[in-house]
Amino acid sequence: MNRNAVIAAVTVLACACTAQPPPGGVVPTGGPPVILPGGPGEPAATATPGQTVAPVERPNAADVRFAEAMIAHHRAGLEMAALARGRTTSRPVLAAAERVRVAQEAEITWLTTWLGRLGRTPEHSAHSGGHAMAALRGADFDRALLTGMIAHHEGALDLAGRVVKEGADPAIRALAADIDQGQGAEITRMRALLRGSRALSE
Repeated sequence: MNRNAVIAAVTVLACACTAQPPPGGVVPTGGPPVILPGGPGEPAATATPGQTVAPVERPNAADVRFAEAMIAHHRAGLEMAALARGRTTSRPVLAAAERVRVAQEAEITWLTTWLGRLGRTPEHSAHSGGHAMAALRGADFDRALLTGMIAHHEGALDLAGRVVKEGADPAIRALAADIDQGQGAEITRMRALLRGSRALSE
């Protein structure tokens, strides 16, 4: 599924309820409608009177830690991706950097909004992890960027795996699962590019 579509879907998942779950989990007759959010890519549904619904899971500390850590992590990734323009002419490497920019900017926006609903504002901190690459150009830069971005994505997979196990918020867990899938695929692509760049230099 397209990353932006998933982010839109988990936004619906987080915000779709128009009424609190009924006491005891049973939808009463004549009460306000209870909207049951679907999973990513699935439509929401309205519960029928007498239907038993599961309680809504509230965010826990693991969800908050994940959101704050992933925002900081993504900002570092954006700094690395921004170095590509002007330092390489490799279209695949430029395309990989652009995919990082599009996906991670969107996720930062979504996570910042999610934290805002809890009254929290993510801290802004400067990163310098990508600056060592600033003096590199061409194939040397490509190899450094791909190597650094693979390691960076592996860090995101670790964060996502932890919140899937420890978190409670359905939207956060859905986003973490998408990050696991999307960044895992990017690691595979970048490893193939890295192997190709090494082969060309031998």
